[in-house]
Amino acid sequence: MNKLKQQMNEQVSYKILYILVLIIMIIPSILYIAKHKTILNFTEYFTFFLHRPITSLECIIGAVLFGIVFILLIYLYFKILKNSTKEFQNIKQVLIFVLLISIMFGIILPITSSDIFYYIGTGWLESNYHQNPYYTTSYEVRVENPNDEILQKTGTWENRIVVYGPLWSLICRFLSSMSFGSIDIALCLYKIVAIGIHIINTLIVFKITGRKKFALLYGINPFILIEMISNLHNDLYLIFFTLLALYFLLKKKNIILTIVFMAFATCVKYVSVLLIPFMVLYYLKNKKILQKILYCLLYAIIFISIVVLLYLMYAKDLEIFSTIFQMRGETRGTIYSILNRISIKTQIDFLHYGKIIFTTIFILVFIDALIYMFVKKKNNIRNTIRKYNNVILAFIFIFLTIIFPWYISWLISTIFWLKGKNIKKILYLQFAYELSIVTNIALCSDNWRISILNIPIILILMMVFIKIEKIKNKHILKMKGVENEK
Repeated sequence: MNKLKQQMNEQVSYKILYILVLIIMIIPSILYIAKHKTILNFTEYFTFFLHRPITSLECIIGAVLFGIVFILLIYLYFKILKNSTKEFQNIKQVLIFVLLISIMFGIILPITSSDIFYYIGTGWLESNYHQNPYYTTSYEVRVENPNDEILQKTGTWENRIVVYGPLWSLICRFLSSMSFGSIDIALCLYKIVAIGIHIINTLIVFKITGRKKFALLYGINPFILIEMISNLHNDLYLIFFTLLALYFLLKKKNIILTIVFMAFATCVKYVSVLLIPFMVLYYLKNKKILQKILYCLLYAIIFISIVVLLYLMYAKDLEIFSTIFQMRGETRGTIYSILNRISIKTQIDFLHYGKIIFTTIFILVFIDALIYMFVKKKNNIRNTIRKYNNVILAFIFIFLTIIFPWYISWLISTIFWLKGKNIKKILYLQFAYELSIVTNIALCSDNWRISILNIPIILILMMVFIKIEKIKNKHILKMKGVENEK
């Protein structure tokens, strides 16, 4: 029986099954595009079938179907990773498969996020209307240009100035400028560029690690593909510059280019600044403490100079930096959501005290990691990344007051140096966050008031994934024991 099962597994190409399951996820987007011919009036977020549900049952059916398809993709993803040697003979085959899968995910409309339309809108605001997106909102320009279809689609964020770094604004300006004012062309342009960057990222992962499995771990990860290719979050560019920095640090031993690319990453999203001290201190691992301090000051000047030069393209005053702290005033999907709810019920400001306590904890974790890096002699890359991993986890789950699923992608650039069991836990965390979207689909709403449900849902899913892993490992050990007895 076991031999028969093994033969059947050898005959099955998990690559083909992955593609077939993915087609099911693509179908609603194809039907929508075929029917409407444009995404101008597309507002069906958190509705898997991409049309307004009439009954709550229809919402639940959509959620269940999305959940089943995504779980199947997760299952096949792990199967492909396990059989990567059989499925792919070389990196060229890996890249071709990643390209095919990326194009398929590119067909999927951004059904669980509208951020891409905000990106397009701010880029168009600057390229077409010559407005500074750090001081002028899309709404202010749309009022005077009501027929502009790109500004019509900017969405719920149209009253906000840009909250990202200046390099991201330059990228948006460039891409939106080639759209000819068409929202459809703009979306296609952003998708094409995202697919290209995703392929480059996959290749860089291989260049850094030398392993096809790690290239696949990133390249066909359904969480990454949905958030970076389907939903087009700018975290993809953060990952790109971070991987480039790691490549030049580890393979070329070029600290200056490492700092340059990390400055670029920071000028997309500010979270990248957390990794820079670890990269620099790893590079200086054989230096004495005083030398480390002096070199750190030198590299800090280089980094700050690059960031400031990019900001000078937009800055009129120091108010431009206030956007860094905007999100701290909101709560969603974190422990702060619970504290906020308790504060409202009890009239005691638990949220305020919670921010003080958890921010202090994060700072202590960060300082502890930096002291370790300063004192430790001949530190290796694994220890460096593991220390950084603790910091980024603390930043996401302790410091941030608002978390979106794609924030977990920040862990993917450095996942390859962690222990195998920790790599799986981070993958499970990514998948649990994406499956929490099912709640929104079932309720047919991206309602911030229900975000408090995300925490228990994600914890439950994580426990389920880990339990399944333990059961599977026990079964494998049992089967090996039976075979040894024979």
